[in-house]
Amino acid sequence: MNVPKSWESKLGAVLKPIAAFAFRVPISAGRKSIRQEVVNAVDPDLRPTRHWVVVNAGCGSSIIVLFGLLAGLKVRPHWCAIAGASTAVAVAIIFFKMPPTLAALSFGYGVAFGVLKIAWIVLAAVYLYDISVETGPI
Repeated sequence: MNVPKSWESKLGAVLKPIAAFAFRVPISAGRKSIRQEVVNAVDPDLRPTRHWVVVNAGCGSSIIVLFGLLAGLKVRPHWCAIAGASTAVAVAIIFFKMPPTLAALSFGYGVAFGVLKIAWIVLAAVYLYDISVETGPI
């Protein structure tokens, strides 16, 4: 993509402080692009133990906690969801060495994505109900 230099420099001036705060990327006057700095800031090891059983157990621990609390211990669903999400964040930080800031941003993105989908369905259902009340039975 050919972006004029003036736009590239303006965009870099805006994005560098954001990336420096969110990803703890040092602001440098070097020739690296902001994308290279962010990509190089976090290089995760996707197999920290080199054994697939341990890696899958670590990744599945949040689901095990969620369903174990929900079905096994009969805990309220909202507490199960909080425990499962916190387990997933803890595994990402401890097991995969993800920076806590990036883990918090990923958690926030996931919450926003889920809430948007649920809110859209609820809004559509309410709108459809209002239409059916106004028009009467079919």
